[in-house]
Amino acid sequence: SATALPQLRHELTVAGVPTAQQPLIVAKFNGTWVSTYTLATGSSLGDPSIAVEPYKTDSDHVNVIWDDNGIVKYSRAADSRGSTISTTWTTPYILTDGGMVGHHPVIGANRSRVVVAWAQGATTDIYSRKRATSDAYNTWGAAANLSNTPSNASDWPTIAMGDTVVVAWEETRNPLDHDVLACIEFGDTLNVADNTTVSSYPHVVFQNQTSGDTLIPYLHTIWAETPEA
Repeated sequence: SATALPQLRHELTVAGVPTAQQPLIVAKFNGTWVSTYTLATGSSLGDPSIAVEPYKTDSDHVNVIWDDNGIVKYSRAADSRGSTISTTWTTPYILTDGGMVGHHPVIGANRSRVVVAWAQGATTDIYSRKRATSDAYNTWGAAANLSNTPSNASDWPTIAMGDTVVVAWEETRNPLDHDVLACIEFGDTLNVADNTTVSSYPHVVFQNQTSGDTLIPYLHTIWAETPEA
């Protein structure tokens, strides 16, 4: 809350965090109060994203991804539905490879898998990796280039998780024409905002049509739209 921020800043100052350092803080609200944990500290931390696996008997993990000076890192903790935030997190695992700069990472999770995506490269493409929730935290499939458009910059990925996975992003056709593309289950790609204006900063989410999972869910997409240059 707004009233808690001054106290939080005070605690960080008391803890001796240098002003040049940025703490990456995970917070949990249990219905009554907020507990926090500093997951990482660095000079160039940014773009954090968080996903929680739906509750099941063998795990209840909180998954966090972030950008550390162009390196995309990941960590998780077994939350176990406790009243406070976990203080036991896995060693940060590097998801980017090939020495290329990655940024704007995002993460999604369901009962069976965890999916991450980020923008990477000089003319950025959207890369994604996935792992089964039953696997170790550092057991990931190889990075896949979802956009694969070397002449067009792709950025601002977003993930929707359900029975299938959708990764969407902003695609630059030219300075005055940006579209929103969505890759379905790491295969077919559709153009959600196919027009001659600037469509940017997309976000996607699934909604079941019924209380069960027998029907194909609706996919909702929202984005910013600039009608003119």
